[in-house]
Amino acid sequence: MTVRPDDTGVPVRVDAVTFRGDSFRWPIYYGYRVGHAIGRRGVWIEAEFLHLKVIANQESLAPPVESFAITHGMNFILVNVVWAAPEHDRARVGWMVRAGLGPTLPHAESRVDGRWQEGYELGGAGIQLAPGIVVRVTRVLRMTGEYKFTFARPSVEVAGGHALAAVRTHHVAWGLAAAF
Repeated sequence: MTVRPDDTGVPVRVDAVTFRGDSFRWPIYYGYRVGHAIGRRGVWIEAEFLHLKVIANQESLAPPVESFAITHGMNFILVNVVWAAPEHDRARVGWMVRAGLGPTLPHAESRVDGRWQEGYELGGAGIQLAPGIVVRVTRVLRMTGEYKFTFARPSVEVAGGHALAAVRTHHVAWGLAAAF
């Protein structure tokens, strides 16, 4: 993470910052997506919203950064392209791979030199890559499971300056889907 104080403009680099997710603590991890099939070859286009959290581990920070977290969302707003195995009448299990790109809308909270700062802001571009499986439960209902890798380098305001952090996250996500 690099912090650039407004008063000096001299960047302070905090190397090897590690993060945790706390996905099941409020506000919890969640995501929504809606998509549309393009033709009959298993290609879809989707809009997806992901709400995840990243919290810097205290022991990995160094002065002047006392705390740094994005707990009200390292929010990704993505446009995905999905390649899915075409469904056959008797196939119950299929696979898909999605790749997405879009802006992030982080809510950063920080304490730098004893000063607190928090708020939502446009944080730059984010990407994802997510392979997974789909299990057909009924003609309409599907269960999905996937591994997601997301990456973003949000530039966010911190107390008295700005910070740039490379945020790489690994997710295991599952849910329900409806196909009409």
